[in-house]
Amino acid sequence: MQVGDERIRVVFLISHLLDSGIERQAFTQAKHMDRSEFAVTLMTARTSRRETGQLEAAVRESGLRLVRVRSMPRCKPLRPVADVLNVLAAVLMLLRERPHVIYTHGLMVQHRRALAWLRPVAKWRLVHKEWNPMGLGCAHVQRRSASLARKADVVLAVSFHERRMLEAIPGYLPPRLEVLHNAFDPVCESAESSEPAQLPIGTVGRLCEQKDQHTFLRAAAIFHRSHPDVRYVIWGAGRLRSALMREAEALGIADCVQFPGVFAPSDTASVYTRMTVFTLTSVDEGIANVVVEAMLNRRPIVATAVGGVVELLEDGVNAMLVRPADAEGIARAWEALLGDADLRRELGEAAHAKAVSMCHPTKVCSRLADIFGSLAAPAAANARATVTQTTRA
Repeated sequence: MQVGDERIRVVFLISHLLDSGIERQAFTQAKHMDRSEFAVTLMTARTSRRETGQLEAAVRESGLRLVRVRSMPRCKPLRPVADVLNVLAAVLMLLRERPHVIYTHGLMVQHRRALAWLRPVAKWRLVHKEWNPMGLGCAHVQRRSASLARKADVVLAVSFHERRMLEAIPGYLPPRLEVLHNAFDPVCESAESSEPAQLPIGTVGRLCEQKDQHTFLRAAAIFHRSHPDVRYVIWGAGRLRSALMREAEALGIADCVQFPGVFAPSDTASVYTRMTVFTLTSVDEGIANVVVEAMLNRRPIVATAVGGVVELLEDGVNAMLVRPADAEGIARAWEALLGDADLRRELGEAAHAKAVSMCHPTKVCSRLADIFGSLAAPAAANARATVTQTTRA
């Protein structure tokens, strides 16, 4: 940081630079903050062997300041020691950064404990973007998350549904619990609204129980009886990949379904625009980033009416909604959409308008700036006064 810099200093603290939802979202918000008002640093608490380098390249290309804490060797017998040393290294680096606000993402249990313990000395304020409550799992993890939330100044939920779920956790009483929708960079949006030459029906997401791609496959098997020429694509990676491929084989639709894996962020728009219909089959969601990406790319959407999805989508207005695990309902929605090009276009345009109104980076980061400013303005003002007095002396 430059001496005499009067901006509010904010560190966005993430675990690593894996190109996954929470890290990508932190980067998107960080790079769209007003740098005339905020001195923003993106900091990783460790490195990971699974990093592809794509997100790091995007961060450096954006001009955002990046600080990395190198991971300590974590051989199994010494893993607890390595974890402690890693936290100490991150804390020492933060003390040198002297941020007014530290904005943490994900669980980061040990780091958040250390930051809360040092707050009376370091004078920093703590904002935390909470993990999806479904990911908090067992009661022990929920208790730990509730304890850490009480030590933050502000906790952010990604949707009103997620906030209600957090409030239902015993003892989850942070000083401020607010909703901040995710921000989506315009680079994931295509200006094209034309349809692909073929009629693929697609979905995107981790291959896991929460996303329930089994229902997608059952719907495809039903639809295949009357539409044998339609193709299906399931983007994503996860431990259920092999099971899903076996199910597609058992259902007799293996030749119609592709499992291409994950795609690079730069390919986001092209992935969605190659779909005629996007489908979400999740049993629960905080907000579903993939739905917003489909909305930004003007795709007609069939989705389960769960969690924060209903904050984005309204049945018959900008999407077609069905009950969870309702394969027949999904197949009926596909039938209606594939038979009506005007309906596809109307729903896609309405979805695009809704996504822009809720999730544009300017709107999201303006709200985030208000939160940071309300917390850090007194500290920043004191720092400016100190600098002024020193200069005069």
